[in-house]
Amino acid sequence: MNIKLGQYVITSDPHQLILSEIKIAKEGKNAGQEVTATIGYYPKLEQLIKKIITIEVRKDDIQSLQDMADKIDELSVTLSRQIREAQI
Repeated sequence: MNIKLGQYVITSDPHQLILSEIKIAKEGKNAGQEVTATIGYYPKLEQLIKKIITIEVRKDDIQSLQDMADKIDELSVTLSRQIREAQI
């Protein structure tokens, strides 16, 4: 499995799903190049999706519970669409 979801990539091995983020290396031999940085390992897709939502909500400037609910709804729709498109 190798699914790209915006700035994230989901890969897998026989035991788990692996969530990575695509970044541009700032230093070292890969400076200026696109690299992936592992965020975590998850036994279930649901846990991986929750992690993406948590990361994205924390990055945003949330001022109220309504803002948080709106952001989660937006992310849910976006992730669902990207996962469907990746399966085609």
